[in-house]
Amino acid sequence: MWMIILFFSMATLLLAWLLFGYVIWLRWAGAARRQPLPVRLTSWPALSVVIPCKNEEGLIADKYHNLISGTYPRDQLEIVFADGGSTDSTLNILKELAGDDPRIRIVSCPVGGKIAQLNYALPKLSCSLVLVTDADARLAPDALEQIAAEFEADVHVGVVGACTVPRGGLAVERCFWQAQNRVRALESDASHVSMVIACCYAFRRDLITGFPDDVIADDVYVAAVANTRGHRSVYSTRALVEELRTPSNIREFFSHKFRKSNAVFRELLRFVYRLPDMDGSWKSILTTRIVQQMLLPWGTLLWLLSAATLVNLGYWRVLGVGAGMMFAALVATRRATMAVTLPGKQERFSVITLGLAYVYTMVILCATGVTYWSFRQDSRYARLASRPRSMDRNRVERVGGGRPTTEVALEESLSGS
Repeated sequence: MWMIILFFSMATLLLAWLLFGYVIWLRWAGAARRQPLPVRLTSWPALSVVIPCKNEEGLIADKYHNLISGTYPRDQLEIVFADGGSTDSTLNILKELAGDDPRIRIVSCPVGGKIAQLNYALPKLSCSLVLVTDADARLAPDALEQIAAEFEADVHVGVVGACTVPRGGLAVERCFWQAQNRVRALESDASHVSMVIACCYAFRRDLITGFPDDVIADDVYVAAVANTRGHRSVYSTRALVEELRTPSNIREFFSHKFRKSNAVFRELLRFVYRLPDMDGSWKSILTTRIVQQMLLPWGTLLWLLSAATLVNLGYWRVLGVGAGMMFAALVATRRATMAVTLPGKQERFSVITLGLAYVYTMVILCATGVTYWSFRQDSRYARLASRPRSMDRNRVERVGGGRPTTEVALEESLSGS
């Protein structure tokens, strides 16, 4: 009997830390060292914007207008479209739009794949700050300013990620993103964000000269490099970005999340050998993230099985103590996450959606662990389909005084309408 109680106690302590204690610690550590928000700058640093693209004829014109219609000073921008061998009309559209604009360059990369395209484009950039953004990412008008302000506010900041939200899609996907945004914001306040979002992030040019060829998740790799080398990585909740490609059904959701989970796990494990060289905060964050990937689903299963055994044997008091501790930690975690201010009106999700999000996440993590040694991928993965309202346009539609439709959509997202 004591073995069952021991298993139950171990599972309770494990889940209490991985699900709740980690977030509570982040909240406490962030409150202790919180820095003032960066102020609006009077002069802006030069910024190179790189857009890896391939066969994006339905999105590329809108992406172009989204970038040039922002509030960042145009004379401080260098925009480079790194094409990976498009066979549709992407290049023709870009050439027509760019014209003789000296700020816009189109680079034809000899090899496709996001990492290969980035590595080909990086040596050709001229600015000290580099922003990477995908063709399906729509930046709020002031997003570049907010990102640049983070770098100018702290010389130790090496990477800045933008707060990303999906446009539409499944409720469970939106629930997942909202939870992840809150945790990343807490990590950023505490010390280092564990990962940024691939569709829009920026880094100091002297941080890396290129990505290793076997990198899958560039957003995880770039943040880990900065953190390991003594820089800070920041998740800006004032730089808002919408992602157009989101899962439209459960099958796409599981396929997409499984691929991402595998990529994140591989990139985090890449830095385990550097643990002795890391500062204490980043060491704790990295270790916890890896253990979450490896043990969270199995810890959940162990807790449920041992709890069911205690019920069957009539040890309600032991079960009550463990469940009570978990509930108290859940309440504290909710307070910690809800204290995070995210842009726009936040959606409230039903208990069913929250439960499904947790169950789906456990299934995906379990599949990731079981298949880790056999599943292989690279940065040339199949992309999700974009939402219909953003597809099949070779030029941006303009409404209301000549503003791009993407700008209007972002304003709608911010207002919650």
